[in-house]
Amino acid sequence: RPIECLSTLRYEPYVIVRKSDLLPSFDERFTGYGKNKIQWIVHLRYLGFKFMVLPQVFLTHFPHPPSDSKNSWDSGHRQRMDKLYLDFLEELHMLAVNRGTKLQIRLCEEASGTPEEDEDSPMIIHEDGR
Repeated sequence: RPIECLSTLRYEPYVIVRKSDLLPSFDERFTGYGKNKIQWIVHLRYLGFKFMVLPQVFLTHFPHPPSDSKNSWDSGHRQRMDKLYLDFLEELHMLAVNRGTKLQIRLCEEASGTPEEDEDSPMIIHEDGR
């Protein structure tokens, strides 16, 4: 079934995509523990990719053990990546405006323009990239 809207600003699904020249690369400015998968998914959304739920498929994720990357994230790297992410969203938004395209999969009404409830994403990100 197609995913019509996203209920979170921190969308990090496991995805299966066909290798293609249309796929964006991961932005190498995002380093360490966070925002790399989030930035890639939002980039796919701006490029017009749509997401579907695979029926009768499930995945198990095991928590990461403590790491130097996580400790670095907690001690200041997070704020730098949050700022970079906001800059990245602005870049995507301007690119979309220049191309006459727009974000394909929007936030669900109850999530639109609201901050995340969990502590890992304290910023507000509007679906238009502001």
